[in-house]
Amino acid sequence: MIGNLVLLVGISLLLWLAWRYGFGPSRSSWEYQLLSGFALLSTSFLAFNGLLALVGYRSLHAAATVDPIRSTSLLAEKRSGDPVVIIGQVSQDNPRQGQEFVAYYDCDEDGCFPYLPLEMLIRVDGGNVTIGNNDYEAREWPVQGDVVYLAAGQPVVVVGTALRGRALTGEMAGTETVSVQAEIVFAGAHDAFIARARGRQWQPLLLIGLNGVAAAFALWLSYTLLRQSRDTAQNLPTDLPD
Repeated sequence: MIGNLVLLVGISLLLWLAWRYGFGPSRSSWEYQLLSGFALLSTSFLAFNGLLALVGYRSLHAAATVDPIRSTSLLAEKRSGDPVVIIGQVSQDNPRQGQEFVAYYDCDEDGCFPYLPLEMLIRVDGGNVTIGNNDYEAREWPVQGDVVYLAAGQPVVVVGTALRGRALTGEMAGTETVSVQAEIVFAGAHDAFIARARGRQWQPLLLIGLNGVAAAFALWLSYTLLRQSRDTAQNLPTDLPD
């Protein structure tokens, strides 16, 4: 959410500067065209930013409304693309990284650097569930010094979508499997996550609205500056003095 807000504020500031510059003293036709192109490009960025906020809201809404899954049998009933909330623990079958962590972020004054497995196993009733990606959002992970981590046995809530496929290797080769494309991995109990999710649903909704307003302004600015460019080009003198 912070990155979304920073991008929104940054682009909005640049659009305000473009508006001030474009409607200042008389500009040339190519300057209006350049500003119009920038405003149109900003519309695309803001629309994408709003889409990311929508994904965030979808995750929070799913967490608060979708029945949690606590077993492999319940996950096996899901179709690809179905929203899922997995309740379990970080499996002991995961390989360890660094100081016996399954996944972690190493943080310093320059930021946090992720060390996340390409696949992570979550223990539920009946076996392990595979998280098939590592670009999820980490929330409320324990902290030890400069390290934010998940260790084996840690209770987690995984919010994402089901993904059906076939195992290519190992004992399960050729059989259909259901993994999870995670959007959020929350360290803690399900009740705590529900309370947190319900309390934060207004944030992505606000960002969706603000991005929409900014995108509409950018589109209007692009159109207005393009018209100004055409008017300026039409008003240029066509006859050269003798």
